[in-house]
Amino acid sequence: MIDSAAPPALPEATEPAATDADAETAEPHEVVPDDDVTRVAEPADANDTEIGVLRTPTRPGRSWNWTFSFTLNAFYDDNILISNSDKESDEILKTSVNLGFTWGDYLKKKDNFLMVQYAPSWLFFADHSNYNGFEQVGTMVGQWRTGKFTFGGVFGLQTTTGGDIDVGARANLTMYNFELRAKYDYNEKTSAEVNLFRNASDYAVYRSSVEWVDQNWVDYQMSPKARLGLGLTLGDLIPKGSAAQTYEQALGRFYIPATSKLEISASGGMEVRQLGGGAGTQTKPVFRIGASYAPANGTNLSLEASRANFSAAALDGADFTATQVTLTARQRLGRRFALTLAGGYEDAQYEGTGSTVGITRHDKYLFVRPAISMSVSKRLVLELYYKYRRNNSTELPFSFDNNIIGLQATLSF
Repeated sequence: MIDSAAPPALPEATEPAATDADAETAEPHEVVPDDDVTRVAEPADANDTEIGVLRTPTRPGRSWNWTFSFTLNAFYDDNILISNSDKESDEILKTSVNLGFTWGDYLKKKDNFLMVQYAPSWLFFADHSNYNGFEQVGTMVGQWRTGKFTFGGVFGLQTTTGGDIDVGARANLTMYNFELRAKYDYNEKTSAEVNLFRNASDYAVYRSSVEWVDQNWVDYQMSPKARLGLGLTLGDLIPKGSAAQTYEQALGRFYIPATSKLEISASGGMEVRQLGGGAGTQTKPVFRIGASYAPANGTNLSLEASRANFSAAALDGADFTATQVTLTARQRLGRRFALTLAGGYEDAQYEGTGSTVGITRHDKYLFVRPAISMSVSKRLVLELYYKYRRNNSTELPFSFDNNIIGLQATLSF
């Protein structure tokens, strides 16, 4: 999700013991997305612009591992400006490099580890060279365990240049994500966790913002297959040019670890937000859900759903509440081919947060993305994909529809 303030105010839909950044990431060969930015959480091979990391494969017997991959993504976009009336099309080439290094067992996250990954990308437009650009994603994740204490940290950097649904145009955006995590295992069943986040969204033209978040959790292991937790989150959102907002969230969460077929995690509760500047208080439910299901060998289904509040980048003195759901199905066909079908929907309701009145914008956004991939060799993967996007907004300039078709090749080492 691309938002105008910070990542969702809820914790990630992952096991409470984990200390990594967003875990909804790509397989090793799925490196860099195509050139469009959206708010709906889409699969990483399509358009995962949320600050996160790629999974780094481990090599048995080594405490350190490295990865290197190169991606060429050539695609046609019939609405590069995500415009309602002034559609411009173009052929685009995106070249990307992904460099990764891990020390320790990053995938299991049970002991000490360090993961560093950086993926720069260059975009070249055939007819609109003024939109040629540079994008990047960088992440560093570390964890250190000593006795009953576990300490962790995450730093993320992401620069994007594509179409931003919130502002209704192409936008240059840089996001910074910094996290400090501390966990104390009181005994085998009970643990306490304190996490501090600083998230910044820096637009070149539109409204930037900074958010501080303090998460506090107490978790209890009900059984080997279920963990429950209660939490209190405190937040401070500072939109540029508008009054600061503070909020509190009373939350609960549970986690069912992966069995042979199913894994479920969820968190949710109520948020009370003080808008600042004498604008009053808002009370809204918030949640995040993640589930994966593998009914058969070679078949994988995943669900992600969330509801959270964000600062609007294009409208001064406005926030929006985004409720979204994303479904992804992947089916392996033999040893070389795989089919993927992803789709998502988001409802974004905008509201004034200060002296601004009369904000009635309401967006309904959806996307569908089928794809077929082929493993040409152990190192080379080809993917042919199509993507349809549509946003229906009560404010006509923010409505658009969009078709993208492309071919992506990834060479991994």
